[in-house]
Amino acid sequence: MSDEEIPRRLRRFHRDEPPTQEEVHDRSTEIAIKEVDKFKDKHARYPQKEELDEISESVFTQLKNELKQDKNEQKEISSQINFGNSENELENLETDPDTGMKKMSFLEKRKARRHHGHKEVKQPEKETKTAIMSKQEKQKVKMPEINDANEIPDLLEKNDDLSKLESSAEVKKLSSVEELGSLENQLEDVDDFDLIEKETETTENNCPTCNNKTKEFIYCPNCGEAFCDHCAKKIDVLTDSLGYTCPKCSHEFKKRKNIN
Repeated sequence: MSDEEIPRRLRRFHRDEPPTQEEVHDRSTEIAIKEVDKFKDKHARYPQKEELDEISESVFTQLKNELKQDKNEQKEISSQINFGNSENELENLETDPDTGMKKMSFLEKRKARRHHGHKEVKQPEKETKTAIMSKQEKQKVKMPEINDANEIPDLLEKNDDLSKLESSAEVKKLSSVEELGSLENQLEDVDDFDLIEKETETTENNCPTCNNKTKEFIYCPNCGEAFCDHCAKKIDVLTDSLGYTCPKCSHEFKKRKNIN
């Protein structure tokens, strides 16, 4: 019997057409999304890589079984068709005697399921993409880079040093002590006493302790306090030196006389 003698809606059964590649791909995607949603509902998370491999095996098995079942149904329907009957009799074969409605073929059912499935899986696809994008955005957040491991102790050391300098007075005190150390190294004779002196410029300056005009500052080797002859607690005139008592810490020390 030629194709013209067979009703158009029944020709696909006569030709025994297999599903197209696009139909197979769509169905596999539909099954995969349902399996992922089922996994998420059960475990409250998306599957890992190893678990995705298991889901892929399950999808392949389900798809293979469905194709095999469709093929068997297709053969069964083709064998029941009597091509010698009239077109009206052929139409009756597709009509449900109880409801009076035409029965849907397996391909029509598959097409309907696919169309309905696309509507159902749109939201899970969106959720999946959102979860993946959120993960990628988190990966973009970078931690501060440290090029050298030695930078960490250096930063800690700097912070520790800064915490010790609580006021400008302490900074001034530390500077004075450093200057005292350098002056001590420059003295040629330090056998019998501590000789600490610093000559200022020829112009007079104000003493940081008593604010009087003076041409020379005396620095205490104990606390680093700068003072002058006016505010020294005590001055002893010796043969080749002067004895001073610091007005701040009362430390006694000697200073070589200036030879003019």
